Amino acid sequence: MELTELSGGGVPPFDCRADAAALGPRWRRWKRAFDYFLLAKGVTQPAQKALLLHMAGFDVQDIFETLAEPDVEGDVYVKAVTALGGYFQPRTNIPYERHVFR
Repeated sequence: MELTELSGGGVPPFDCRADAAALGPRWRRWKRAFDYFLLAKGVTQPAQKALLLHMAGFDVQDIFETLAEPDVEGDVYVKAVTALGGYFQPRTNIPYERHVFR
């Protein structure tokens, strides 16, 4: 399948600059839409990682290039998704959360 056939279809680039407080949920939502896109288009390895980074946009590509490769089993797509998911998931500040709870 040609890249021009794949790029059209309704998954907009991921905006990682807007609303930092909701970055984790927005990433999960975008990733879910992208997974549906891959399934609908019948895309398999090795194009998944390249298509993920292409469709996510320049900002996500720049972030991905700075991340260390995660220590997980799987193909390059699984490793890329794990690395980006770890970056976009909010980090919990345990002492602060404890303070808010009290």
